[in-house]
Amino acid sequence: MKNERIIKWNPFLRLTIILAIFLLLLSVICGQVIAQSKPQTFPTRTITIIVPFNVGGATDTYVRTLAKAMEGIIDTTIDIVNILGGRSIPAFNYVQSQPADGHTILAIGSGDLINTVLGRYDYRKITPLASCQWDQGVFWVPVDSPFKDLKEVLEDAKANPGKQKWTGGLTFDEILVALFTSKAGVDIKYDPYKSCTEANVALAGGFYTMGYEEIGPMLGLYEAGKIRPVVVLTEERLPKYPDIPTVLEYGIDVTLGRWRGLGVKIGTSAEIVTYLENVIEQALESKEYKGLAARTVTDQRPGFMPSTAIKKQMDEEFLLYKRIMEELGLVK
Repeated sequence: MKNERIIKWNPFLRLTIILAIFLLLLSVICGQVIAQSKPQTFPTRTITIIVPFNVGGATDTYVRTLAKAMEGIIDTTIDIVNILGGRSIPAFNYVQSQPADGHTILAIGSGDLINTVLGRYDYRKITPLASCQWDQGVFWVPVDSPFKDLKEVLEDAKANPGKQKWTGGLTFDEILVALFTSKAGVDIKYDPYKSCTEANVALAGGFYTMGYEEIGPMLGLYEAGKIRPVVVLTEERLPKYPDIPTVLEYGIDVTLGRWRGLGVKIGTSAEIVTYLENVIEQALESKEYKGLAARTVTDQRPGFMPSTAIKKQMDEEFLLYKRIMEELGLVK
């Protein structure tokens, strides 16, 4: 009589094996979909992503991490070029000067809509590939600030109109701070910097009463004990930072967040746009990018939106910013 081996399956082991097989099949399927959608004549050379902001900033950091993941999917080199200054106009114009063939990509975001309202350029000359993240803003004070919370900051601002100095970046930050101060009923002086890094350091040095910035770029200064968060501009408190009160808790309804994405010159073929959209979506699921999103707290809101969806949102947001800026008297 033959010896029979009896194997007892551990239900957890079986589940683990099934899950592993599922993930493997999913990976293969995703890879096949992207491979099948890849245009035969693209890419033919190095792809360049133009970033209108400084090296090390929030946009630059996410783009570099995402580009590395995209390189492995596209199997070509992706260069990052930072074109600073001019309120993003030089970066935008550079992309417009290049062929509409998908080899030159622009880092886009909320600021492009505001620049269009201001007549600096027209965001509609860019075809969005996808949105990649949706950030949340925070107001910060120097660690030795005499104000323990937002309530005290606003009370002092109302008692001393025009005396407080706030800082942050250009474009999106300018409009958001203007909207916030209007809703809060305070009169302050806003001093924007071309480099958000410089603004953050100046705030930590005690040169300003308060500053606006996302959490990611502020983590170093925050963990070093140089600054304190006083309010986050979200509907609910952040799971990672539950001690930061939301703006709604102070009765101020300003929860706009900066979204970031990638786009190409209008006229780029639909085939290339769809292919790059798929590449971005897969790259956002990479271990490296997910790690960055967790570290920079940009994983609190769903960030990815495909080309057609983010285009629709951009058109809607443009009208919103236009209305807000007209109400604030920033444009006629």
